[in-house]
Parts: sequence; structure tokens; C-alpha cells
Amino acid sequence: MTKEKDSGMIDKRERILKAALKIFSCKSFHQVKVEEIASQAGVGKGTVYEYFSSKEDLLQEAFKVSSERYMDIFDRCLESPLPFWERVKMIIELHINFLKDHEEMARFVMDSHSRPLGAGRA
Repeated sequence: MTKEKDSGMIDKRERILKAALKIFSCKSFHQVKVEEIASQAGVGKGTVYEYFSSKEDLLQEAFKVSSERYMDIFDRCLESPLPFWERVKMIIELHINFLKDHEEMARFVMDSHSRPLGAGRA
């Protein structure tokens, strides 16, 4: 596979995940339609299924990716040679910046910890 094709595949997968995060953060699992995610991502419904075997798989991957990206913030702070209180300050600043820069992802991660994986918002 060429780098260009790899890049296009990663871009589509990222767009699908981003669209899924946005939609899952606003609706319950059962209210979300794969067609809606595909439309938001600018791809066809079939393309979603090229990357994810089911809506459940997409939800789980979105949660996994969101959680990993969020936790990377803390890993970077823990590895820092700064004094303890400076690291705490850094964690707080990074957390706030993450919430601002990745609102849908942050909402999705936070909401997911307060409800079972397939449950939705009221």
C-alpha cells in the first residue's frame, strides 16, 4: 500500500471516529444510525463497515481511542522531570485545554464513565 493510500485510509477512519464521537456524545446508542455517522464523516455507509464491523464495534473503538488520547495527557505529565506541584498544575492545564479543544471527545469519555457502554443520554 502506498503512503498516500495509507494516509487516506487513516483520514477516513479518523473522520468516522470523530463523527461517531460527536453523534454518540449527543444521542443514545440506539438512537444513532450508522447512516448518520457516515453522513457526518462525509463517507458512505458501506465505508463505515469497511473500518468497523458493527455500530457496537465503532462505539467501542471510539471509546478506546478517546480514552487513550485523554490518558496520554497524564502519561506525559507523569514522565515530566518537573517538581510534583508543577506536574499537578500541568495536568490541570492540559485537562482544561483538552476539554476546550476536544469537546465532543471529552463529553463522550466523561459520559461513558457514568453509564454502561451501550446506554444513552436521557
